[in-house]
Amino acid sequence: MKLTIGMATFEDFDGVYFTIQSLRLHQDILPTDEIIVVDNSPGTAQGLAVKNYCASVGVKYVEIPESSGTTQTRERVFAEASGDAVLCMDCHVLLAPGAIARLRKWYEDHPYTMDLHQGPMVLDGLNWSYTHFDLQWREQMWGIWGTAWKCEHGYFTVHNINNKAGYFILNPEMTPVPDSWGLPSLDYAGSVQRLQAMGYQLAAASLESEPFEIPSQGLGLFTCRRDAWVGFNPHFRAFGGEEGYIHEKFRQRGRKAICLPFLVWNHRFARPAGVKYTLTMEDKIRNYVLGYLELGRDLEEVRSHFASHGMKPATWEAIIADPINFRVDHSKPMTSPKGRPVIMPQPTNPISLDQLFSWTASQPRDLNEHMEALRELASKCSSVAEMTKRRESTIALLAGRPKYLLSYQEENDAILDFAERLKSSQTELSIIAGNLQHIPMPTHEVDMLFIDTRHNANRASKELAIWKDKVKRYIAFHDTESNGHIGDDGQAGLFDAIRPLVDSGEWYVAKHDPRQYGLTVLSKSPEDEPAEKIWPWPPGYGPGTEMFRMLKDIGVTDKPNCTCKATAEQMDRWGVDGCRKPENFQWILNQVNANATNWKWTEYLAIAASNVLNLSSWKFAWKIDPLNIHKSLIETAIDLAEKKQACSGDCELGTCKKGCRV
Repeated sequence: MKLTIGMATFEDFDGVYFTIQSLRLHQDILPTDEIIVVDNSPGTAQGLAVKNYCASVGVKYVEIPESSGTTQTRERVFAEASGDAVLCMDCHVLLAPGAIARLRKWYEDHPYTMDLHQGPMVLDGLNWSYTHFDLQWREQMWGIWGTAWKCEHGYFTVHNINNKAGYFILNPEMTPVPDSWGLPSLDYAGSVQRLQAMGYQLAAASLESEPFEIPSQGLGLFTCRRDAWVGFNPHFRAFGGEEGYIHEKFRQRGRKAICLPFLVWNHRFARPAGVKYTLTMEDKIRNYVLGYLELGRDLEEVRSHFASHGMKPATWEAIIADPINFRVDHSKPMTSPKGRPVIMPQPTNPISLDQLFSWTASQPRDLNEHMEALRELASKCSSVAEMTKRRESTIALLAGRPKYLLSYQEENDAILDFAERLKSSQTELSIIAGNLQHIPMPTHEVDMLFIDTRHNANRASKELAIWKDKVKRYIAFHDTESNGHIGDDGQAGLFDAIRPLVDSGEWYVAKHDPRQYGLTVLSKSPEDEPAEKIWPWPPGYGPGTEMFRMLKDIGVTDKPNCTCKATAEQMDRWGVDGCRKPENFQWILNQVNANATNWKWTEYLAIAASNVLNLSSWKFAWKIDPLNIHKSLIETAIDLAEKKQACSGDCELGTCKKGCRV
């Protein structure tokens, strides 16, 4: 039996490459089999790379330069295929070991099957899979992911119904399971573990499980005999409308949609570079209208669902008047089902909150590197509030699964639709979109507050004055590295607003990460206190201050591109004990050596030191080894700071009563 494996692609060379290489390396591909790639973006850099790769490994390459979308490219796979059976898959899908060999055996054992066959889609964690789509409308799609179970009465699926496990017979009608089946009343959270503990089995628990009939499934992977293919509607365009429709089309011809438990596949949903093709609600509506008309189904299902997602009556009237020739004006700004603007790249149908988090964290921006830290903080909190202008923080905090998240969100990007849909059932989420020119007032106490609004002391001081007494554990600020000292208004920076909280003794710095513009976390909980005190800002006294003063006294001043001041600030942060650590001392010495070489002040320092610092040995030491004078400079600065350490800098204010001032 000859098998054709085909895939469509649109600017996704990496997906094509790794999918085909995995097929060739890990599957039982026979010399008589064929692999086909249908490219809907030929001529682009990605398309040319795909074409060259296919030529190098003997894969059939087919160009479709016209705009068509996912259905007609898949349709072309069947048109080009010469195999007895066709396996059509996305160009970013991997198969479980042995899947192709088992599929070939299935067709050999069922040579006359006219059914559509699919398999469980295993998630990235490889510990859970979705066996099918339940045919129910949600988020502009006719179908929601489901996992099949079985009991003595038959197969069933479970969904969240008001935080309770809702049971449905595994059929296209979503028929509720009758009471006679005796399924237990459970909270939806934890129902999987409870059902397994009670002896209920997953329908695709192993590769050896019996095949079973399903209502639908995602079309990332599907297969049938070539002569059994019923075809997509020739007028479909762009993206959307295929799932459910093609399965019903098979059923209307007396055939079935079957899940083969051994045909396990993993789909890469993440697209760090963004989705390159156009996604619009109007294209989806048009395809569903065409599909429903072909199937003879009531269009009211389509109309009512999309009307609830912001479809305008005029749009509906224009589509149903002439769905074949209706065209979408792609020049208009795209919006999400809830009317949120599509500001940044969007993930393709994420299926879990953790997957949404991972995808967002992979998108290079100015907050994504701090998402893990924000998630960890939120995971320790019951209630969280944020004032933010970035979508990343909302998703990160939500992924921590607090019981309550209040988000004052300026960006309000379309990705937040996914966040609302995928949030934990245990989390109450409230997103208030709009410009944060005016500071929102707290409504009740929260465990954590995240602030990423305007980065200056004037604004931050007002925010803290309003919110600080309502926060029980954490206050986190973004942009403290870029605007800690100087604000985005050119005036005082964030540290001028934050330091009074730390100086009060009620709060301390629990974390400071200088990466990606800086993240500073304050805490008032003893369990968060770090082993060593953290100074995101220079304390204003210490070894660095002493060294900088000595250099200034002998005529060495901070020049452009000189690191003297930055070195001094770091020394003050480390303090006396920190500067004496061998690795830190060596770092300081390296900085001093570099500046001495750049600005040629070592010899001048040696001569002046004997007069100003009364250290006559420096001049002699320098003649033997220039590095000794730099070591002496640093050691002297540390010693001077140690004498003042007990005063905590009071001597700098002229109020020291301990006689430590030198």
